[in-house]
Amino acid sequence: MTGLGLEPNRDPAGRPEGRVRRIFCGAEGLRPGWGAALYVAMIGAMGGLTFVILHYGFHVHPNRKAPMGPGALVLNEAIAIVFTMGATLIMGRIEGRRIWRYGFGLDGAGRLYALGLAVGFPLLSLVVAVEWAAGGLHFDGVLLHGVAIPVYALWVGLGFVLVGISEEAMFRGYFFNALTRAMGFWPASLLVSALFGLSHMSNPGENPLGIANVVLASLFFCVLLRATGSLWCGMGVHAAWDWAQSFFYGVPDSSLMFKHHLLASHATGPVWLSGGKDGPEGTAISVVVLALGTAWLALRPRAGAPASA
Repeated sequence: MTGLGLEPNRDPAGRPEGRVRRIFCGAEGLRPGWGAALYVAMIGAMGGLTFVILHYGFHVHPNRKAPMGPGALVLNEAIAIVFTMGATLIMGRIEGRRIWRYGFGLDGAGRLYALGLAVGFPLLSLVVAVEWAAGGLHFDGVLLHGVAIPVYALWVGLGFVLVGISEEAMFRGYFFNALTRAMGFWPASLLVSALFGLSHMSNPGENPLGIANVVLASLFFCVLLRATGSLWCGMGVHAAWDWAQSFFYGVPDSSLMFKHHLLASHATGPVWLSGGKDGPEGTAISVVVLALGTAWLALRPRAGAPASA
């Protein structure tokens, strides 16, 4: 059939390229869309297996309506990090890329993480301050005293350090990198953010503004990743934001309460102002702060980008 110009495509070794290979692989190997799908499948399989082992093997039955202790938080997030990084390493091996190509590079990691911590706490504090000044939040006193303050500050802090690592790695590590290569930065950001919002919908007490804020927070982290070229700054912001809510101010974090917080507080007034059971993340104040922060980052010159994005 070569006389008709229908000679099959050949790879660099000269072997005929099969139809199935052309569907799944391009010039650079596995097509990024299929890579993202395979990554999600691995995360789902490992997460499902973990649930089965804990639920049926160890009879662990978490009650999401009850306040979570720091030990349970640390265990849950450590498990999530193990299977997230496992899936990332596997995809890196398949694609022939080192793990730092997905935003995990160590160059300047400490500085970027510290910057994130320095931004996350005051950013959440701004939301809380406006909510308090407007009458949507009231503080009832201090719950911890003496040595219990630094002990639980560090213990709960470790849990939220792991939350920042696990959620940023899972949603905006390999997965976001692959989607960016497949469809471009903004479509990938919108898709990842929609999925991030969807993942929070099972939280008891979430309200529509709360889900909107989760989506906005994800967009903020996507733009921050593009601005810094690294996941580390976002991990720091994420950890400090959550720690400020859950430990320091004692308010709900995406409608979830945690044990051993420093301050006692309660919400009053309309839900758009107080957040209700959702906490500060369920307020219109948080929408404004996150939207302005995202816009500011998006308009700044890019300082870097993930190496393979």
